[in-house]
Parts: sequence; structure tokens; C-alpha cells
Amino acid sequence: MKILFVSHSTSRTGAPLLLRDIASLILEPGDEFHFVIPDHGSLEPDFLTLGSVVVDPLYPDELPYWREAKRLIGRIQLLNRIRPEVLYCNTIHSAKWLLYARLGRIPTITHIHELAGGFAELSFSEHLLVRKLSRRIIAVSDAVRSYLVGEQRFDPEHITVVRAGIRVDRFTGSPAGELKTSLDLGKSLVIGTVGRITHVKGSDLFLDLAVKIRTMFTPEQGLKFLVICSTDDREAYSRFRERLETSGLVNDVVILENIPDVARYYSLMDVYVSTAREDPFPLVILEAMASRVPVIAFSTGGIPEALEKSSGELVTPFDIPAMAESVVRLLKDSARRSEIGANGRTRVERHFDLRQNAREIRRIIDSVVR
Repeated sequence: MKILFVSHSTSRTGAPLLLRDIASLILEPGDEFHFVIPDHGSLEPDFLTLGSVVVDPLYPDELPYWREAKRLIGRIQLLNRIRPEVLYCNTIHSAKWLLYARLGRIPTITHIHELAGGFAELSFSEHLLVRKLSRRIIAVSDAVRSYLVGEQRFDPEHITVVRAGIRVDRFTGSPAGELKTSLDLGKSLVIGTVGRITHVKGSDLFLDLAVKIRTMFTPEQGLKFLVICSTDDREAYSRFRERLETSGLVNDVVILENIPDVARYYSLMDVYVSTAREDPFPLVILEAMASRVPVIAFSTGGIPEALEKSSGELVTPFDIPAMAESVVRLLKDSARRSEIGANGRTRVERHFDLRQNAREIRRIIDSVVR
């Protein structure tokens, strides 16, 4: 089967990484995969191992209508040359390719990872393309499906929920003594978070949480806050660093930027927290659970679909004092942390192993082609 995948990003963040892993798992003998990517980013070599790659910027720094017009012929020629049996748009930001697929009568699948924040970034025409030209839609969570039907007025008959997942085998939760020493974490208790530095991901709220915890808990062995982050949004990252400088936490926060493979870093953490304002379905929370790290998160978006009481704690959105109390309780109870961590690993193995979810996505692709 010939499939053309369109990725809005090549950064090592949620949706592009998920696309890479899905493609690797659904690839069958005789398949021919092609990828359209926006730049020569860090994931380009990964996509090249799976198929051919064409770089075509989604939003180059040019006049909007001119940038589309000058690429129109090239995109149509690409589709005529490849002649894919299905076009797979990974995220709504690839929406413009749905128009070219319609012109070429190519069946389409749109894999939607976004809620209100993502849709707010689209133009009116892009909204229209996603709604009208997606033959099938894969939603990464029930929360996304509810938003699409309730707020965006999508036809529910076109939507299938396939919850995002991870390659559980990559997360061993093995001890990281040497790594902890190299980062000068010593014997400190570590509260960690992973993700892009953005307003939506609540990076500022994580610092507010750290300040609050510092006033409530001062263990003899020390306390550190570990931030493993993507810094693609340089403006947001600059604001984050400025906020850190004025927080009084400079010596307590360890920042690791743009780590190629974060799997082994979860084992540094005693508690994982998510302060996201909006999250369609949190891969990083699944990764922490797979690493046997207890998770505390705001109850937003698709997060309640990932966590349950035995494998983590949900907190009323944006209630920093309540989240701080939950974190401190866990820090004081090592047995409880171990219990929650073990339960989290079991839950991910049973429900969110991407090898299972990818089979469902392959079935959807096959049905669209038929």
C-alpha cells in the first residue's frame, strides 16, 4: 500500500514522535511510505528509515496567499508522482494537504491531536478543510471527540477514537544512579516534568507549584525540580527563564533542553507532575507511568482517560495549593509512591501499548482504501 503521511513538525515532541512510531508499527511487506515534513528537523533521519521524505514548509515566512500559490503546482506534481492510495494528515495543521488530496481524488485520514488551543491557531479556510475534506478522523481521546462534535460540529459518524499510546518496551524504569550523580541531584527527592515550554503546557504553573512546595516541604536530603523540555518556542522559553530568575528557585531547578531520548530520565523522578492547561491526551504521562513514576496532574482534556485513582492523582484544574499538597503527601510516603508507580506500569501495559493501538489504525487505513 502507498501511504503519504504529512507531519506538521519534525521536533521530538508528542504528535511527530507518535507518527513515527505508528508508521514503524503498521509498515508491512510491500508497503511504500512517503513523508512530507516542514523542515530538516531532528526526526527527519527517523522518517528516512521508513520511506522517502520531501521537505515542504507549512508556514514559511512569506505572504500567506503567495506562499500557497507558489507551491501549488509542486504539491500536485508530488501527488501525481507518488499516487498514494491514502493521504494521512497527522494533526490539523496539515489541513491544506486535504485540498490537494480532494483534487486528486485521494482518500484522506486526519489524525486529530488538538483541542481548543490547536484549533484557535487555524485560519477559517483551514477549519473548513479539516471539517469538510477529512474522509475519516482519528481522535486521540474521548475528550477530543467530544470537542469535535460539541464545539466544532463535526459529523460523529466520521470519527473513530484510538487513544494515543507509547512503546512501553522502551521504558524500563531502571535505576539511574550514575545519571543522577552526573546531574548533581545527589540524594535529593526529584519532582519532574517533561514537555514543550509553552503557555498551554503550563510551564509557568510548574514554577508556581515549585515555589509553593518549597514553602511546605524542606527534606533533609534535599529537593530538586527537573524540567526536561523542548525549546522550539524561543519566546516562551525566554519568558520561562526570566520567571525562573525571579522565583528564588535558580539553584533548585535543573533544566535539560531538547534531549533526543528522554526514556531513561524518568527514573530520576520520585514524582511526575503535569501542570498543562490543556492536553488532548498526554504521552508524557503515559511514559512516566510506564517508568513506574507516580503521576499528579490537573484534570484537563484527555488526562482523566489516562490516569485512574490507583495509578495517579487528579487535581482540580489550576489549583496550585491542592496540587502542592498532593505532591508533598507522596514525597513523604515512599511505599505509596511505589504502589502507584507499579499500578501505573500495569495500566499502560494493558491499555496504552502502541503496538495494540497501531493495529486499529492500520485497520482504519485499510477500510478507507477499500
